Formats: sequence, C-alpha cells, structure tokens
Amino acid sequence: MLKLRSIILATALAGEVALIGSAATLASTDGTLVTHPGHGSPSEDQTQLWLSGPFGRVPGGHPDDPAAAPPLGLPLDTFTRDAPLLIDAGEAVSPLGMLTVTATPVGGDGITETLSSGELAFEGPSTSGQSVIMATLSLDGDARQSHAWLVTVPDRALPEDGLFDIPAPEVLLASTAGEVGGVAGDGCFAYLCVEIGRPPPPETLEPLSIAVGETPMVRLGDRSAVAQWEGHLSPIDGDGEARVATGDAGDPITGRVELPGLEPPTAGEWLLDLEVVLDRERGWLRLAYRLVVD
Repeated sequence: MLKLRSIILATALAGEVALIGSAATLASTDGTLVTHPGHGSPSEDQTQLWLSGPFGRVPGGHPDDPAAAPPLGLPLDTFTRDAPLLIDAGEAVSPLGMLTVTATPVGGDGITETLSSGELAFEGPSTSGQSVIMATLSLDGDARQSHAWLVTVPDRALPEDGLFDIPAPEVLLASTAGEVGGVAGDGCFAYLCVEIGRPPPPETLEPLSIAVGETPMVRLGDRSAVAQWEGHLSPIDGDGEARVATGDAGDPITGRVELPGLEPPTAGEWLLDLEVVLDRERGWLRLAYRLVVD
C-alpha cells in the first residue's frame, strides 16, 4: 500500500514542538533551519514559508489573500488555543534573517498578538475565533517579505496530558445507490498513529450497493482533500479476479475522488481495502468496505 512521503507528527514537549517523520526534521533543537526534502525550491526572489500545526503543513499566502484549507478555502483549524506551530522554508537552508510572527483577530476587534520573534517553533493564538497569522522576514537592507495564513482557533485549552487526540475525517465511499463510511484500520493522522491489526470479517461491514462496472467514488467527511489513494478489490466468496489501482487527487471543488480500476467486474460481494493519503501532509488512513454488486 501507499507509503506517506512525509508526515508531520508533532508533540508538545516542555512548550516546544518536536517534529518527526519519514522526511528530515524541520528544525533542530536549537531552532535553526535544516533541510526538509520533498518540496520545490523557493524562487530566487521569494522565500516560500510553510506553517505546520494540527491542520498539517500549508504554504503561506499573500497578506491580502491568506492561505487557507483547500478545496473550499476554509480557515485552518488549530484545534486548541496556544497550539504548537512551526515555520519552515522547505528546502531552503540559508538563514531566514529576522522572523516575526503575529496573529491579528479577523474583524479588527482584537489586539495583534506577537507569537514569535526569531523562533521557528512557537505557540499559536491564545484567543479563540478567526485570526490571520502573519510571518514577516526582514532580509538584507530594508527588504521584507510577508506570508499569511487564515486560522480558526476553537475555544479549547491545550490537553493537560499533552496528547493531541484529533479525530480523523470520515472516509465515505459512494456509488449511484448511496454512500457508506469505512471501517478504519491502521493509519496516522495529525499527531497519532494507530495499529488495528487484522481487519474485521467482511460480513460485519455495512454494505454498499453498486452496479457491475460502476466506478466507486470516495470523499472525506470534513470536505477536505485526498492527495493520493490505493485500493485492492477482491471477491469475498473467492470467485473472480482481484484488482489493484492507484490514483491522485480528485475534483478540487467537491473533494470527490473517482477510483478508476476498482470497478467490480461481476455480481456478488466484494471487499475493498482502500488507503488514502490526506492533503497538507496530515497523514494516511486505511479502511475496509463491502460492496454488494447487482
């Protein structure tokens, strides 16, 4: 099945952010920037900054058009007040210069809060509601660059045990006859990984009716985006040939992803083992579905 190319797993430890994953660590313990493979190099005249947190890892936008969550442009959810956040510059390894990060409540009713003065790892906004996080780089001379993100801060305190148990979105499989949620298996989302072990018996899964040759579709319950997927379709009764297919992101407006190559070829009951990689480097989920084919 698919292997996530880079996944952000952050843990609040003594007020700092520790990042681990299949790619290189974003920041060393002294806060200096190090290489993060797997992303395009910044342009010669613009250093691209990325913000990492409970919402994943997102490139900054223009101050007049702050970055938000695709495909619907919703604010990035920090999950708590004072959430652990981190700025990085992708593959850039040159010094960032002076970095200042602020948060300004949307609507102009609050006071701008300074989140960081030179530190790459810092705490997010302490006030609930929507805010614009602005990262400003002071470069050589009087040159400056600004990058912005639109976030929403729930009225929720940091967990006392430091464990961020953020629920993963439901992964819904659809046909022309209806839609069902999958039974989760192994996976990683945001800060936590789970290992379920053996999947449940197929007969215990909620059935989804689908026609012979019909292409199933998948979407996420929170209407966020799927980056990649891989599926394995096999007959439950043993009669028929198994199919394996992979694909990338789906419709950027609806978030729905067609799964070509996983059309059931004959009538009967089929088991679909599906793995989806979520956008924004949020993680990956593996699920099981039962298809009843007419």
